[in-house]
Amino acid sequence: MNYHVYLFEMKSIQAYITRTGRLRDLTNLSDLLDSIIDEENQASVLESVITAIDPDKELKFIRRGGGAIHLYSANREKVLRFRSVWTLLFSQLVPGMTYTDCMTEVRDEKDNLSKDLSDAFIKLNSSINAPSVSLPYATAIVQASSRTGLADVLVSGDANISKSERDDTDLSTLRTSYPLRYLRKNLYLKFLKGNGGEDKNEALANSFKNRFDLLINELDNGNSDDASRDIAYVHFDGNSVGKTIIGLRNSISNYSLSQQAGILKAFSEVITKSTTEAVSEALMYIYKDFAFEKDFIFRPLVLGGDDVTLLIEPRYALPFCQKYCGLFEQKTKKAIKAFTSDNNVCIGVEKLTASGGILFNKINHPAINTHQIVEQLAEKAKYLTKHPENPEDISPSAVAFFRLSTTSSDSLDTIFKRGRVFTVEKNRQINVGDGCYYIDKHKSKTRTDVESFIALLEAIRDSQKEKQTSVVSKFRAMLTCIAQGSMYEADRIYRNLMEKQHINKNLKERISVFFGSVNKWYYETGENGESYRSPIADLIVMAHYMDQGDGACDTQNQPD
Repeated sequence: MNYHVYLFEMKSIQAYITRTGRLRDLTNLSDLLDSIIDEENQASVLESVITAIDPDKELKFIRRGGGAIHLYSANREKVLRFRSVWTLLFSQLVPGMTYTDCMTEVRDEKDNLSKDLSDAFIKLNSSINAPSVSLPYATAIVQASSRTGLADVLVSGDANISKSERDDTDLSTLRTSYPLRYLRKNLYLKFLKGNGGEDKNEALANSFKNRFDLLINELDNGNSDDASRDIAYVHFDGNSVGKTIIGLRNSISNYSLSQQAGILKAFSEVITKSTTEAVSEALMYIYKDFAFEKDFIFRPLVLGGDDVTLLIEPRYALPFCQKYCGLFEQKTKKAIKAFTSDNNVCIGVEKLTASGGILFNKINHPAINTHQIVEQLAEKAKYLTKHPENPEDISPSAVAFFRLSTTSSDSLDTIFKRGRVFTVEKNRQINVGDGCYYIDKHKSKTRTDVESFIALLEAIRDSQKEKQTSVVSKFRAMLTCIAQGSMYEADRIYRNLMEKQHINKNLKERISVFFGSVNKWYYETGENGESYRSPIADLIVMAHYMDQGDGACDTQNQPD
């Protein structure tokens, strides 16, 4: 029997929601995109299309969520009708959003099904390069928006958030219609799912939403205090999830189409459920520890499949990521065990891990620059997990973080080389903080983990509270010496600090655990130890955020 398969995937979701540079547009678009395909939302746009087109339930889904729709049916006309209606409606709701789609016929026969499905996914991936015809927005000559380059139009009063007479036509339409969509709590509820009853989650969602909306309104009104406020942009996704899905698909290639669809849909649900539960529990873990913090800021942006993106108060970002990665591993391990047992399949891994990036910057920085850098930080973390030190099939979880005090369009490598890499005596180079760490304890001799990093930070904080020695100010003095090319002078400052009689004993112990010796504050890298790496710049940045509330740390002149 022959079936007709339709594949649809959104592309560059994060780039789309950050393209305007405005925080209000970013949050509005994230809400809108989440409402389009969300499988759990019976009021989603996709659900409305299915109800209207397929009352007989002839469309069978392989995947639905995470910005993707994979379905099949023996009824060609119904699949074709769905494709026509869906793409038209999608283009109207999110004009300018890039997507790929294809429709193909597969033969549900043992010798042909696997090849036909593989060809369908190849066709899907290549469709993004196919030329498309689009109608002009207005006349042959159209003024371009200065920020996005798209067609420029007069802005209505409802859409005007920038006090400008003209703006991008796509954004003007979205801003005008957005207040009518009632979407502002949906993502909050999704991130908080599983933490008590619906009433409790509703109250929490309202609390977080109102707090963040107040901040956005202050920014729009030009409040200089809020404009200089730092925020953490966090982005995480699973390690080698795509590779795992391809392996699963290959292992069940001899199954019928309906069997394959059921198994792949079940595995997609495993990933989605594990991610949602891990995010929810990690957030509540952080929130309950700081329940009386009235300025606790949290704003969800993307939660689909294994992707997690959110804004959060800077001092909670690293603990949240540590907790989330641990929970994600636990949830996927338990779910994969049940999945393989129920479906009698092997996917080659017993659990999944996640890696990502955290960018600390000013809340009024252009969102598009923020997105580009946090994506590069996530890639940096993923590169660490593929290091030769990690021969295991399961990559460890990792995180990379950085603080950017001024907006920049430079690449992350350029920014790092400019502010974190210096040449010292004997023409050797030292990296004073690349912000890249394993989440869990690791066997690496030159790379530590977040748990040890946070423990050292807490020891520094306790030492600062004693008001006997400002450890952070000494680290800053060392950083100044290194920038001037003197590793010797930086080492002298450190040794004098450690020789003080009243130095906190716990701090010495944590330094010994962190570096292997209390006399060391850096690692030797390179084949013959010809270069160095030290986390002192990372420690200064995170100490600034950890003790932002009680002012225990001296936080002037933070490194970029």
